[in-house]
Amino acid sequence: MPAHGKGIRGLSRQRVNDLMPGCPCEEGLRMKRKWDARTKARIVLEGLMGGCVNEICRNHELRPGLYYKWRGHFLEHCHLIFEEQPRAPSQSDLAVENEKLKRLVGELTLELNKGGSLR
Repeated sequence: MPAHGKGIRGLSRQRVNDLMPGCPCEEGLRMKRKWDARTKARIVLEGLMGGCVNEICRNHELRPGLYYKWRGHFLEHCHLIFEEQPRAPSQSDLAVENEKLKRLVGELTLELNKGGSLR
């Protein structure tokens, strides 16, 4: 905690203890937050569109170093959005393949019947 005794969002250490008794923050530990991908992207885009990084970080209670880490990851991988994704086969594609396989199984069955037993 800063030397002036202020803790979470400028609250005094005593006020934090009153609001959240037993909070790990009172012992100087910070709980890790999980940020979802959409929120990270929104925050990074806010900065890329000209927002003041320090202000953005302050508004989201985020360290600037973490913002820049996210921004680097975002810029490194942003091209992937334009790459063509492999598409799942449609029902008609599956039906065509199914018919081909059925025909092949039928032909192989006839061939086996003509040639006798497998042994």
